[in-house]
Amino acid sequence: MFHMLSYFDLRPGVSVEVYNQAMVKLAEHLVASDLIVGIDPLGRRQRDTILDTDGERDQEFFLMMHFKDKVQSDRAVHYIEGLSEPGGTLHSEMYQKLTNSVFVCWQDIDLDRG
Repeated sequence: MFHMLSYFDLRPGVSVEVYNQAMVKLAEHLVASDLIVGIDPLGRRQRDTILDTDGERDQEFFLMMHFKDKVQSDRAVHYIEGLSEPGGTLHSEMYQKLTNSVFVCWQDIDLDRG
């Protein structure tokens, strides 16, 4: 699988519930359109543990999105960048609620395939 981790803060005045509703609407549409496999629940960073060693980023929230492979992720990006509807509007309604966004992508290593 191919994954995207998003670190971000919410814009002032945007509640967690309002952001999450917008994200879920977008994700449901992308799943139904076969452009993502799914998303994990919204997470809030926990800095009060020795396990959090990232001193470079200070974003409060994170979300992981999952794709079958890089080909599917590229199709999703093309769809969003093309402002195809309703995805363009759904993405805009979600994305405008964010600030300080950072995205990290990776692909699972399939050691069983040799």
